[in-house]
Amino acid sequence: MGETFEYSAKKGSGLEQRVSVLFTRAGFKTELNKRMDDGTGTKAEIDVYATSPEGETLVVECKHREVMASTVSKDDFLKLTSRVNSFHLGDIGLLICDGQINDRFQAFEDKGIYFWDARDLLKAEGLEGEELKSFIYDYLGLTQVDRSEIVKGKAMSGAKKIGFMIASALFLLVALSGLALILFIIFPEAVGKLIAYTLFGGLMLFLVGMFIFFKYMLDELQDKPKKRKKRKRRGRR
Repeated sequence: MGETFEYSAKKGSGLEQRVSVLFTRAGFKTELNKRMDDGTGTKAEIDVYATSPEGETLVVECKHREVMASTVSKDDFLKLTSRVNSFHLGDIGLLICDGQINDRFQAFEDKGIYFWDARDLLKAEGLEGEELKSFIYDYLGLTQVDRSEIVKGKAMSGAKKIGFMIASALFLLVALSGLALILFIIFPEAVGKLIAYTLFGGLMLFLVGMFIFFKYMLDELQDKPKKRKKRKRRGRR
């Protein structure tokens, strides 16, 4: 009996490693056997905790079965449902079994709990790059964010802001120059230095303002994309 338990535990750990590698390949950040407070004073151990580039979190439960025909129970789904919906340990729950899973458990998809059996897992492992990412995102209804579009939109918005700042600075310089000219006309013998100081001060103000603004825009362009509204999840197809 002891040998059987050790073998099963090893296989279970192997499944978690497979799943972790799979989601990492799709661009997710993954953590194995992550311990989280479930709100009852105890720590719940999450087999694979995956975070998408957009910030959505998956609580992945891995169930190894020695025989391909073996399946999972309703209790497995109820446990995962409570972790996601009651204790809010993640946005979505995904139960992955390297055996079979009865399609009757599709009812849990309405609660944000999805499942892959051995066929789905093997299909995902056979995909690469964008195909793999699309398979996961479409199945779970995650929203892919096109980073190039975000950067483009921020750049366009930044260009408008830069234009406004430049126009404002030029207006300020013109206003200061006009004021200096008026003072020179009224007090020609006393305001020569005042004109020079005024223009110099306006130029410095303009340069400082541009430096601060360009730094702000650089930080904005390097910022992470914001999450968009989730699509309807497709679940099992």
